Amino acid sequence: DDSVIGFFVVRLGLIHVSRANADGGESILHVLHPGESFAERAIIDLQGYPANARAVENSEVILIPSADFKRHQKDRPDLAWRIV
Repeated sequence: DDSVIGFFVVRLGLIHVSRANADGGESILHVLHPGESFAERAIIDLQGYPANARAVENSEVILIPSADFKRHQKDRPDLAWRIV
C-alpha cells in the first residue's frame, strides 16, 4: 500500500494507538512510551495501517522509512525480524 511510509519509534511523550469500535467510539489498543515502536506490521503486510496513533501529550516520534527497513532486512534479517 502506498500509504504505508514506515514504522515509528516514540522518542518523547506518550502515544495512544486506537481503533474505532462498532458503536462509534474509540478502543485504545496500546499506550506507548519512549523507546517503544508501532506500525511495524504495516510495512510487512502492506495493507495500510490497521489502527490510529495519537499523541496525548507533547511527543516526538522517529520515522523508520519502509525502504530503509527493507534494505536492512536484506542485510541483517536477524535484526529486522526482531523488530517486527
